Amino acid sequence: MSTWSRSAGLLRPRLRAPGRRSAADQRDRGEDAARQPHVTRQVQQLERRGLVRRIGDPNDRRVSYIEPTDKGRAAADRYARTLIGWFTGAISHWSARDREDLGRLLARFADDVTAHLATLDDT
Repeated sequence: MSTWSRSAGLLRPRLRAPGRRSAADQRDRGEDAARQPHVTRQVQQLERRGLVRRIGDPNDRRVSYIEPTDKGRAAADRYARTLIGWFTGAISHWSARDREDLGRLLARFADDVTAHLATLDDT
């Protein structure tokens, strides 16, 4: 476990906010089933720690939605602040121009990845 994830109070540096799932992802039940035991264990661990809660789908008892608790949101916020602080420290000796260039290029990268992922949803 890394120092920054320990300082944020997390078990692993892989706590992520749930993302949007494409229709193709939702149709691919076989792939989900292969990952389900691992995901179930991860969610159970987060539930035991009070970081998330399950909400059942009233239309499909097989489906559960995962929602962060207040404690989970606080842990995610701590993690993000710690991580951002770590990266900020790592580039603190860079010139203002270099930091601006990095920010501009990261924003461009994120936009391009998002656009590319959108094309995958259409297939």
